[in-house]
Amino acid sequence: MTRADYDVNLVQAAMTGDRNARERLLTACAPDVVRWCLRAAGGRVNAEDAAQDVLVIVITKLDRLREPERFSEWLFGIVRRVLASHRRRAWVRRWVPGLDLGLMSSERPDPEQELATSRRSRRVLELVEELPEEQRDAVLEMGLLGCSGKEVAERHGRPHATVRRSKQRGEAKLRRMAAEDEELADLLPAAQGEGK
Repeated sequence: MTRADYDVNLVQAAMTGDRNARERLLTACAPDVVRWCLRAAGGRVNAEDAAQDVLVIVITKLDRLREPERFSEWLFGIVRRVLASHRRRAWVRRWVPGLDLGLMSSERPDPEQELATSRRSRRVLELVEELPEEQRDAVLEMGLLGCSGKEVAERHGRPHATVRRSKQRGEAKLRRMAAEDEELADLLPAAQGEGK
């Protein structure tokens, strides 16, 4: 993804709270944010939702930018973090259908449903922790954090093919463990259908 260049004077004016400058800066960076999100989102992430989240962060945190001339890098970093967050939520939703982690909709579920969802998501992560180390690393880093198999392989000094197999085996074992878990067994048919 190529990073765009932005007018430093416009960024500085927007940082001071100039409403017109902020609108012009958003108008200038929005197409880049959408393009970056579309290119990097992946199949389970809604790129438009991610782009909207990025722009909200830009507006609310622009005053924290220390170096206006590095706005492009700062913006790109926000895109990466937001996409990683969306990937994590998509991964957890794969195992706990209907889970919104409190961030996906404006309507809050009833407290009983929210508690059950929270327990289930916690239980999924507990089951992941029970996986053998290589499988756990691959499932967490590739599935939950959105890292590539190559990145995980390099980080742990393992062959790329081994990391891919570890992820497949880890997810298969996770499905078996979930099928045997009272809290998750009823969710399994919906969870198995996704991501195959």
